[in-house]
Amino acid sequence: MASRSKTGTSGTTGSTGSSTSTDGTGRTTLSGATDDIDADRRAADPRAAEPAPTADSGSDIHSTHSTTHRNARSGARGTPRITLRQVAERAGVSQATASKVLNGRSDVSDATRDRVLRIIDDAGYRRTVARPSEPGRSRITAVFDSLTSQYSSLILQGLVLAAAESDTDVVVRILPTGFASATPAAARTWVQENASTRGLIAVTSALPAEVAVTATRIALPLVTIDPVDSKDDEVVSISSTDWTGSRSVTEHIIELGHRRIGWVGGPAGSTPTIDRLRGFRFALEGAGLPDDRELHRNGPYGFEAGVQLGGELLDLAEPPTAILCGSDTIAFGVMEAARRRGLDLPTDLSVAGFDDIPEAEWANPKLTSVRAPLVGMGRMAAETVIALATGKEPASHHIELATRLVVRESTAAPR
Repeated sequence: MASRSKTGTSGTTGSTGSSTSTDGTGRTTLSGATDDIDADRRAADPRAAEPAPTADSGSDIHSTHSTTHRNARSGARGTPRITLRQVAERAGVSQATASKVLNGRSDVSDATRDRVLRIIDDAGYRRTVARPSEPGRSRITAVFDSLTSQYSSLILQGLVLAAAESDTDVVVRILPTGFASATPAAARTWVQENASTRGLIAVTSALPAEVAVTATRIALPLVTIDPVDSKDDEVVSISSTDWTGSRSVTEHIIELGHRRIGWVGGPAGSTPTIDRLRGFRFALEGAGLPDDRELHRNGPYGFEAGVQLGGELLDLAEPPTAILCGSDTIAFGVMEAARRRGLDLPTDLSVAGFDDIPEAEWANPKLTSVRAPLVGMGRMAAETVIALATGKEPASHHIELATRLVVRESTAAPR
């Protein structure tokens, strides 16, 4: 993947104003727009997510031949509307079978499914969004690869809070195992399953390319948060200033006097990991320090990965005196690996994380971390997908919210 420079600032304090800047990559960075992050983290919304409605055999489908999001959403005035029955007739199947395809049912052969979807895709037809049972409310769908982390909880909190302000409910779903390698037909079916809501938000999820293609064809707004792969410039992505945040925490460690610094990041191919590693390397280069690949490790964003990979670094003949981590959960695992080896934190080892989830404040010692505006990212994603559903175009397809360094007890000068 070609690397892209990011711009933005990161500091140890928040700002009271807000500003935007766009760099040569087409990404927009929002600085100072996250003052309410802490308040949002403490806020709670009692509304429970409701299941998405499904289309029945009477679902209407209408034609739209535009390839742009704006025209696809608004539709050409006077375009002919056809019924599900007409789609079935063109595909040579029963109306019930066509309905099963649109609703993602598994009891349809692959050949039949492909034939029905090909007719819909080639003509650019899309279903009318099913209306929710409660008058005045609509729905958006948020899909996660997991809901077990504080990261996911804070993102979801932002989604729900912003959606509630627009009288919109959030339908939450978990991606099927192995979905990243799904066939084009399976990917199209999955998109159709979610087409009954106003838009789709994918959180740190690896999606087949066919998902974005199909979403565009059926005019289903798609927004990604911390995408694993952000190469598709047609898909709106929301993230934090990963490069800037990683650079700032690395510079902090260097200023403390550390010269042998380890890195334990997330999955090697994910966009956030790549950008955070680039920020780490930029700071090392700026300080005239070598980028020792022996001190690099990558794995899942989890505690167990931190224990294992951090342990590998600490067992080197010449271990690092500080380890920077791609997430707070990885950092907690590295801290545990250090304790198991009888090391004192931060006297023998400094550790820093990324995201600044609530547990960073509860850890012993309290964890130095880069605060990513997770609630704010959720808010921005919900606001963006709702705006897209009403025909508005985003100011940028790649939006980054500012990070800031929070220095606590887990980092200190080397012994």
